[in-house]
Amino acid sequence: MHSLSRKLSLLQGEMLYCLPLIIAAVCIALALATLSWLPLRPWLRRRRRAHELAALLPGPRTLPLIGNFNMFLGLEPSQLPQLIGELADKYDGTFKLKMGTNFSVMMFKPRDVETVLGSTQLLDKAVEYNFLRGWLNEGLLVSRGRKWHKRRKIITPAFHFRILDQYVEIFDRQTRLLVNHLAQARGDGSNLVELGHAAHLCALDVICETAMGVSINAQTNVDSEYVRAVKTISMVLHKRMFNIFYRFELTYMLTPLARAERRALNVLHNFTEKIIVQRREELLRASNAGEPSAQSADDADVGAKRKMAFLDILLQSSIDDKPLTNLDIREEVDTFMFEGHDTTSSAIMFFFYNIATYPECQRKCVDEIISVLGRDKATPVTYDLLNKLHYVDLCIKETLRMYPSVPLLGRKVLEECEINGKIIPAGTNIGISPLYLGRREELFSEPDTFIPERFDVVTSAEKLNPYAYIPFSAGPRNCIGQKFATLEIKAIVANVLRHFEIEFVGNTAEPPVLIAELILRTKDPLMFKLKERII
Repeated sequence: MHSLSRKLSLLQGEMLYCLPLIIAAVCIALALATLSWLPLRPWLRRRRRAHELAALLPGPRTLPLIGNFNMFLGLEPSQLPQLIGELADKYDGTFKLKMGTNFSVMMFKPRDVETVLGSTQLLDKAVEYNFLRGWLNEGLLVSRGRKWHKRRKIITPAFHFRILDQYVEIFDRQTRLLVNHLAQARGDGSNLVELGHAAHLCALDVICETAMGVSINAQTNVDSEYVRAVKTISMVLHKRMFNIFYRFELTYMLTPLARAERRALNVLHNFTEKIIVQRREELLRASNAGEPSAQSADDADVGAKRKMAFLDILLQSSIDDKPLTNLDIREEVDTFMFEGHDTTSSAIMFFFYNIATYPECQRKCVDEIISVLGRDKATPVTYDLLNKLHYVDLCIKETLRMYPSVPLLGRKVLEECEINGKIIPAGTNIGISPLYLGRREELFSEPDTFIPERFDVVTSAEKLNPYAYIPFSAGPRNCIGQKFATLEIKAIVANVLRHFEIEFVGNTAEPPVLIAELILRTKDPLMFKLKERII
C-alpha cells in the first residue's frame, strides 16, 4: 500500500512537471492550425459566395460532391447534344451545371453570347482547354493575358492575303492528290468512299506543309508514326473532355491512356522540334553566306521571292525585341496543326453530306465552279478564282450553321461579374454552343433545312443575328485562321466536284446522329458513292 501511494505521488509530480510542456504543445498546435487555416479562409469565403450566387441561377438539382456528373454517367456521346438542347429549352437558354467542384453556366441567348465573346475581360478559356496543354503548351489557343495579346499580334500577319495566296498552291496540289485517291477508291469494286476520313488525311497534309514547309505524306502513308500520334491525341482529348474518370490529373496519370498520350506527344513534339532546328540552321547559313532572307510577313511584297511557311514567319518574329525561342515557335506551330486539320475535315464531310442530300444545291455549286474555273479539270485553283465562288461560300456558311466544327466554346470568369442581370461567381466556366444556336427556330427559319441562300446579303430577306452564327467564335478571340479554312474547303470542294458526282449512301429521311465532342462528328461514318462527272 505504501509502495502504491509512493508511485501515485511520483506520477502526480511528473504530471505537474510536464503540464507546462503539454500546455505549450497544445498552444503551438493551435497556433499552427490557426496559421494553416488563415490562407484557407478567403478561399472558403469565395466558395461560399460562389455557391450562394450559383443557387440563384436556374439549372438541374446537384448532388453532394459529384454535382451533376450523375446526369452524364452512362450517357452515350451521341446523347449529349440532345441532353444539352433539352436543358437549354427547359431553362430558357441559360442554366448552370456543377461538375465536381467546378461550376459551369451555359448561355445560349445571342445577347448573352455577345456580352461574353465581345468582352475584353472574359478572354480566358474554360478549364477543359487545359487538357490541350500537353500538346499545345502555351500556344495561342490556350494562352492568356499579355502573352496571348503579344502572340496574337505577331501571328495575325501570317494570315495576310499575300501569305494565303501562296498557300492556295498547296491546297490545289494536295486536293488533286485527294482526287486521285478517291478515283482509286472507286475502282475497288464497292464504289463506296468514306469522304470524312479522306478529307482528314488531306487536311493533315495541307496543314503540315503550310505550317512547317514539309510534307508528312499522310494521304500516301496513312500508318506513319506522326499520323498515328495525331489520331491518338485526338482520341485522348475526346475521352478527357467527357469522361469523369480521366478529368482528375492525379488519377489520370496512372492510366494506360496517359501513357499512350505521353508516347504520342513525344512523337509530335520531337517532329516539330526537329523541323524548327533544321529551318533555323538553314536561315543562319543563308545569312552567313550573304544570301537574301525571306521577307517579313508585313512586307509590302511579301511572298514575291519565296514561299513562306507559318514556321518561317515565326522564326523572323520577335516580342519585345527578342526572337522567339524554339519552345515559343513549337507552341504556335503545334497549335496551328491542331486547329487546322480536324476542324476543316469535319466541315468538309458535312458539306458533302449536305449537297449530296440536296442535289439542287450540288448542281448550283458545280455550275458556279465551271463558270469560274472553266471545263478543263486541269485548271489549277487560285486565290482570286476561289474568292469568286460565291454560292459555294454560301453552302459552306450554311453547313457550319447546321454542323459547326467546334460545337462548344468555353470561357472562364476570373472575377465575379454581371452578364445581362445575371451575377456570375468567380471561377465559373461559361459554355456557349454554336451547334444549339444554329438550330434555334426563333433565330433561323426552318433551322433543320439546308438553305444556303439565307446567307446571301443581297437576295435574302432574313435578318441574321451576328451572335447567333458563331462557327469561328467571335470578338477578340475569334478564330484567326477562318479565311485560311474557308479557302482550303473551297479548294477541296472545287476539285472534287469537278471530277465526281456525289451521292449519299444512307437514310436521307433521318439526319446523322451527332457526337458533340471536341470536334463535331457523326456516330457512324458517312459513306458516299462517287460517279465520274462529265463536264
